[in-house]
Amino acid sequence: MTGEGPVAIHAEAVDAQGNVDVADADVTVTVDTVPADLIGAITIPEDLNGDGILNADELGTDGSFNAQSGIRTGCS
Repeated sequence: MTGEGPVAIHAEAVDAQGNVDVADADVTVTVDTVPADLIGAITIPEDLNGDGILNADELGTDGSFNAQSGIRTGCS
């Protein structure tokens, strides 16, 4: 099996006496090695001036901050 796209899988079982049992039907799967772009925009609400840098005034009192992200629609 190489590459991308549909691959048919055919299964047979053979016991010690040589009896062959064949699956009722082949199964077709799709090989997709390209990762989906699942992550939407990442935002940092505390970046009050929108410069992409958090300064001391924008951080929480404990030095923390929040980030938000979303999953794109249509992903499975």
